[in-house]
Amino acid sequence: MRDKATNPLDIDYDNLEPLTEPELTFGLAVLAGKSLNDAYVEAHPNAAGWSRNARQVQACREYAKPKMRLWMRAWRLQAMERGVVTLEQHTGDLGKLKQMATLTGNYGAAVKAEELRGRANGLYVDRIETKDTTRQAVDILAKLDPALRALLGPQLGLDLGNSDADTSPEKETKH
Repeated sequence: MRDKATNPLDIDYDNLEPLTEPELTFGLAVLAGKSLNDAYVEAHPNAAGWSRNARQVQACREYAKPKMRLWMRAWRLQAMERGVVTLEQHTGDLGKLKQMATLTGNYGAAVKAEELRGRANGLYVDRIETKDTTRQAVDILAKLDPALRALLGPQLGLDLGNSDADTSPEKETKH
């Protein structure tokens, strides 16, 4: 059974223990994509003179603190909640981009934004053209074996007509 302190669903993120200024700086730097080592130096400028290994050890210890892990989880959950985009938000943002593009004279971008708004709302249907190569395959096989054409045509629902007329080359006659 999971301990309440480690189960992310049972944590009250609104009442987390506050971080110190260096812990906050470190955590936000990690969230911004910095390495643990670089984030530690940002949070603790005096560590810049330390060896890289010493900084790495301290950075890993800082990152592994239960309080820091809870804050990191809380920040990530908050970011995921904000990352959800609704259709209204999406089309609204595209509308704003269209207006900005129109005002700056970038009509190509304005048209594209409007097209994307229409696509998001289902006003456009993408059509994909496919070629039925079944008949072509049967014709190729029939040239090899006319009996095979007679057998495959009806099974595939193809009206292949007279197999002799379709597969035999035309002969030239002289008068």
